Amino acid sequence: MIDDIVFIYDGNLGRIKNLLNLYENLTGNQRGRRTTQSTDILRSAVVFLHATMEDFLRSLLKLRLPLEIEPKLKDIPLYGPTRDDKQAKFSLAYLSKFRGQTVDEVVEKSVHSYLDRQSFNNSSDISASLMRIGLYITPAMQSCYSVLDNMIKRRHLIVHQTDKEIRRGRGFHSTKSISTRDVKLWIKRVDTFVKEILNQL
Repeated sequence: MIDDIVFIYDGNLGRIKNLLNLYENLTGNQRGRRTTQSTDILRSAVVFLHATMEDFLRSLLKLRLPLEIEPKLKDIPLYGPTRDDKQAKFSLAYLSKFRGQTVDEVVEKSVHSYLDRQSFNNSSDISASLMRIGLYITPAMQSCYSVLDNMIKRRHLIVHQTDKEIRRGRGFHSTKSISTRDVKLWIKRVDTFVKEILNQL
């Protein structure tokens, strides 16, 4: 199962690198600031990089979290159309919704449903999730956090604010500048971080 997660991760990372190659082939040795239209390829790579990291983390959590003990599962609601804890009274009527399923199946489906809605908005979110499944935050992982946080913030600006430049005046453009150097650094740190996680498995 870990092999499947790594295979998908590697494939997604390859797609991101293909976007970088596409951008570099498009712009070549062009001098000066690139157009917004061409640098949108880099913005797409940033969004895809964040999605790749999130997909890896969710997949790992889906594999490991259902096996954890009760205290680490206590905040996860039962899956289904009525997930409100206040409504989840453990009467026979409520439990009958899960008739025919084993406890393990209900736990796994509930964890998967919960994780499908989870996002990782900063390094604190990532640390909390990894420690929940018994992993350690190594010094090498810790050293990646400032760069990962910058990547996540940039992804947020791209997705929620179209990466627009709020500052106005001479020398400012309608969108924030972005470089291959930044994107390559973000890719490198994500890959380093993922490899450090895999070393613990």
